[in-house]
Amino acid sequence: MKLYGGRRKSRHAARNFRQRAGVTAFAFGLVLAVLAAQELWLGFRDDAAAQSEYAQLREMGSDIIGTVMSPQIQASMYGRTRRAAAPMAGERGHSGPAAAGALTAGALTAGGPAATGDAPAAGAASATGVGHAADAAARPTAGQIMVMMGALYELNPDFVGWLAIPGTAISYPVVRGADNSRYLRTTFSGAKNPAGAIFMDSGCGKGFDAPVCMVYGHNMRDKSMFGSLSNYLDRAFLEDNPEIAVITAEGRNLVYRIFEARRTDVWDSAYALDSNDAGAAAGFTAAASSERLLILSTCISGSDRDERLLVLAALEDG
Repeated sequence: MKLYGGRRKSRHAARNFRQRAGVTAFAFGLVLAVLAAQELWLGFRDDAAAQSEYAQLREMGSDIIGTVMSPQIQASMYGRTRRAAAPMAGERGHSGPAAAGALTAGALTAGGPAATGDAPAAGAASATGVGHAADAAARPTAGQIMVMMGALYELNPDFVGWLAIPGTAISYPVVRGADNSRYLRTTFSGAKNPAGAIFMDSGCGKGFDAPVCMVYGHNMRDKSMFGSLSNYLDRAFLEDNPEIAVITAEGRNLVYRIFEARRTDVWDSAYALDSNDAGAAAGFTAAASSERLLILSTCISGSDRDERLLVLAALEDG
C-alpha cells in the first residue's frame, strides 16, 4: 500500500508541478508582452515628441534656412520642384525647399523681424529653369540671419550652426556639448529623449572652422535625425544629392560636397583624426578636394552595435 500510495502521490505532484510551470510561463510571457508593448508605445511617443520639437525649430526660420544657401544648393533644392510643377503666373511660389520635405513654411519668431518668405513667382520661374532672380530677391538680410542665429543661441548656448542636406529630410540645428554623451539622449531644447540631437564632436573646438569636423546623429527608425544617411550607400543617390549646406552660428553659409559614404565600425581611422590638424584631410584621403572635412556619423540599424555609417564631405564654398 505504501508503494502504491507513494507512486500515486508522485504522479500527482508531477502533474501539479507541470501545471504550476505552465501558469508561470504564461504569466512570464504575458509580462514580457506587456513590457514590449509599453516599450513600443513609449518609443512612438518619444519619436513624435522629438519630431514635434524639431519641426517647431525649423518653423522658426525656414525661409532664412531655405534662401541663404548658395546658388548651386538652391538649384539643387528648388530646381527639380519648379521644373516638375512650375507655378502659374500671378501665383506665389514658396521659397523654401519643398522637394526635400526638410523645412516647413513659416516666419521667424522669437521677437525678430519676419523673414522674407514667399517670393512672387510670376516671371521668375518656368518649367525649363530656375528663377535665380526670385531666389536673390528672397534672400534675407544679414540682420535677419543674425536674429535667427541669436534666437537659436538663446534657446541653447551650445548651438554652433544649422545643417541641411537637400534631397533628404535632414535639416537640424547642430550643438556641441562638453562631452560626446551630453546630447545622445537630450534634444536641442534640453528634453530627455532617445532621439537626442545632432551634435558636433566635443573636441572640435573651432566648430565648423576646424580642419576636420565630426558630427553625430542617431539612426532613428522613423528615418528622422540621421536616419536617411543610409541613402548615400547608393552611389546614384550620392551623385544626385552631393551637397551639404551649413549656416554657422555666426551667420556664415558653408557648402560641402559629399565624396564618399561607407559602412565601417568604431575603429575607423576617421574617428582618430585630429580636428585641429590642418593636414589631416590630405593625409586621410586623396579624394577630398579641400583641406577642410565634414564627417557625418551614425549607427547602422539592425547591425552590430560597433558598426557605423560615415558620410564624408569636403568644403566647397565658404
